Amino acid sequence: MKLATKIGLIAGVVSIYFPVVGITERFDDRTIIDGVLTLGSTIFLVIALAAGYVVAKPRHLPGEEPEPPGPSALLYGAVASGIAGVMAGLFVLLADSVDLRTVLISVTGTLIERLSFGGSAGSAVVIMAVGGAALGALGAGLQLISQSIRRPLVIALGAALLISLTEPLLNAVIPEVLSKLGLKDDTSWLYTGGGLSVTGAILVLVLTFVGVFAWTSRGERVRQAYAGRSNRDRRLIKGGALLLLALFMAYLPQILTSFLSEILGTVGLYILLGLGLNIVVGYAGLLDLGYVAFLAVGSYSTALFVSERSSLGWTLPYWQVVPLTIVIATVIGIMIGGPVLRLRGDYLAIVTLGFGEIARVIVQSDWASPTLGGAQGILGVTAPEVFGVDLREPRNLYYVILISVILVAFISWRLSRSRVGRAWNAMREDEQVAEAMGVSIIGYKLLAFGTGAALGSLSGMFFAIKLGSVFPSSFNLLVSINVLALIILGGMGSIPGVIVGAFVLVGLPELLREFGEFRLLIFGIVLVSLMLLKPEGLIPSRRRKMELHADELEEEQYDDSAGQGGAEPVVT
Repeated sequence: MKLATKIGLIAGVVSIYFPVVGITERFDDRTIIDGVLTLGSTIFLVIALAAGYVVAKPRHLPGEEPEPPGPSALLYGAVASGIAGVMAGLFVLLADSVDLRTVLISVTGTLIERLSFGGSAGSAVVIMAVGGAALGALGAGLQLISQSIRRPLVIALGAALLISLTEPLLNAVIPEVLSKLGLKDDTSWLYTGGGLSVTGAILVLVLTFVGVFAWTSRGERVRQAYAGRSNRDRRLIKGGALLLLALFMAYLPQILTSFLSEILGTVGLYILLGLGLNIVVGYAGLLDLGYVAFLAVGSYSTALFVSERSSLGWTLPYWQVVPLTIVIATVIGIMIGGPVLRLRGDYLAIVTLGFGEIARVIVQSDWASPTLGGAQGILGVTAPEVFGVDLREPRNLYYVILISVILVAFISWRLSRSRVGRAWNAMREDEQVAEAMGVSIIGYKLLAFGTGAALGSLSGMFFAIKLGSVFPSSFNLLVSINVLALIILGGMGSIPGVIVGAFVLVGLPELLREFGEFRLLIFGIVLVSLMLLKPEGLIPSRRRKMELHADELEEEQYDDSAGQGGAEPVVT
């Protein structure tokens, strides 16, 4: 009961926070299921269901098997969400009695009326308490069903919510795709009134549930069959899967709009940045908060050499600019790495943060304005052409970025499995031990900074080409934070993790632009939730997963050895 009270108080604070910051009223008219559910109501539903779900989750000591939740879990779930409902109802009662708008500008009369469900503020307390308790019991009830049913059901609900939220985009893209396939471009079966139709919601739920359920029931057999294959067969399967994925990504712009191609290009730029920073942070363990400086180096170097308005007075062809930009970025990366060779951890992060701000201040300064254009930036970056094809056009630029991502990912993969990658890993774990084993700490640190800078400069070059101009305001601290966050979200040291992190943190916000004013709030909630629930990231590298779950692995090894006639436990 103590845990239920604690979770209930937290859920109550969250339930009050969303109306206070204006999210509830802002999206209360946003349809999720036409005529059934709005986004404002969905927020409270999700909070109440999540509170009951978390309270009823089985808890156990390390090394012990979790006991399945009993009927009492329903009571605990109801208590937790009931407390949250009471807190939200009391807030409505307070806001109806006292004018809070002088302090909380988003607490308007319209908001109070909506939260009161058209009745009195007193009745809102009862409705929210009873409704919250019922939803909490329902959320706790999900823990009582088998995982083979629960997991597909939760994923299906999340998929329906996501497809409904992306209605402004998908409702414009799907008709175009259907027409290209020779089908009727009518989407009324899926979307109505700005959200999913009832038929569309049922269809999405059923198809997602069936698909995930089929994979859940057969996925383990597929994994076992794959593990039983020879190394040669597994390499062929992986290669075939990667080839199919590459072909799909190559064909994707042909069925999407220019807007979506531009979004994919933006995601590609952040993947390049993430792969570069992943070498510095994920492989070498050097926390760099000023990585945006290398994006600026790549952008300004490209603009100086190809812009018609460059202060240099002459231009170079792109086939000369690319290697020249990489060399410049590598040299600057080594120059930045030199002063921080003796620093580590928080001290290194603070110094690199300073270098990033120094780069931004320099490009804005009057001292550098004759060359870099100051606050006005550099305009007139010419678009590269190959056989008369304009590479600035979103679809064409997408292909160039896609090829670059594949190339950089391959380089990162090879580095991670080379002598250099093993040296970086050793240095990340313990510099003193690595140095005692013969690893040149200075040399490998400079190599990490130089390599990361070179890869990051590629993204800067494409950024300048994409915009056709370069402005200093584009290179602020938030860019470095975003790139570091997508690495943490995906999994440090993991190449697939960087790609998935870029799609989640960069691609989704672009698709959900109507939530742009609350982007940083949602961004923070996602990161905090991930650090609590899955600290190794969405797709962690094998080494990272072993580091964070070493105790669990030792317990599994001990249990396995104990089950084999009392053999000695394996010590790692």
